[in-house]
Amino acid sequence: MRHVSVVKGAVVVRLAKRIYSRKALEAAAEEFSASCCSSIRQRGNFFEITLKPKSRGLRRKETGMLFCNFALAGMQQP
Repeated sequence: MRHVSVVKGAVVVRLAKRIYSRKALEAAAEEFSASCCSSIRQRGNFFEITLKPKSRGLRRKETGMLFCNFALAGMQQP
């Protein structure tokens, strides 16, 4: 997927602001806090989430995809 990339060992996820809320992204980042350090910033019409794995053995591309699933699930919560 084009919205998940690996840059210098970190996972970068770009998600549209019109679809995802910052609250859902923060909740997803909290779920990943045991395995990744994260940062969220706004870039134009997108949120850019950077996940830095705490373990070398973590599959980065799959981690980014899983983060997207957690963020999407967070949008379903009131």
